[in-house]
Amino acid sequence: MYPPNQSVIGLDIGSNTFSCAEIRYTKNSANPIELIDDASLPVRLSEGLIEGGRLKPVAVKRGLDALTDLAEQFDIGNKPIRAVATAVLRKTSRPEDFIKPAEEILKTKIEIISGEEEAELTCKG
Repeated sequence: MYPPNQSVIGLDIGSNTFSCAEIRYTKNSANPIELIDDASLPVRLSEGLIEGGRLKPVAVKRGLDALTDLAEQFDIGNKPIRAVATAVLRKTSRPEDFIKPAEEILKTKIEIISGEEEAELTCKG
């Protein structure tokens, strides 16, 4: 848990949509989490992907452009962040085609999470 008034960012790099939210923990017991900002961008990173195949360069570019926009909107790089990637990067044969430049944009590591953890986070979300 972060100290009160510390904002943190969560970023979900999904197959079709990238979702980002910034929250702040508060001392208010009735509302311990305050939403500061959120955004969802349609990216279609998985466009044309077959399991074990490679991401299309046009889809990678869309994804990296979206991350650049989100990094600016949320001042990513100056706040704690957890960035997770889901099914699309579990299925591709070369996740590093996207992960490496994405981590440079975000200035943080991106976790490729399991399907089970993805489901758990979705339920908690």
